[in-house]
Amino acid sequence: MKRILIKNTGLLFLGFYNNSSQNAIKHLKVSTLRVILDFKGDTLNIMAKYYGIGFSSDAKKDGIGLINIKKRSQLIGAEINFESEKNKGTSLEIHYKL
Repeated sequence: MKRILIKNTGLLFLGFYNNSSQNAIKHLKVSTLRVILDFKGDTLNIMAKYYGIGFSSDAKKDGIGLINIKKRSQLIGAEINFESEKNKGTSLEIHYKL
């Protein structure tokens, strides 16, 4: 089945990727980035795993990059999950119902 994303939604996904990748390189000393795009039923799942220093869950999580990612997800009604653990890396998941 061919799937088509609305142009503006595609641009928002590009923004997710750009923001999260730039933050990871700048703050998390990432050595490897793994991104998976997966369609399940009527949902697009984007999973990004950043292998770097991560940060403690007690650390401040409301920097401008994360705020932008959260705002973009709200604009399109996507769910976002973000986890990080010091010295283990960081993961970002976006779930978007098509």
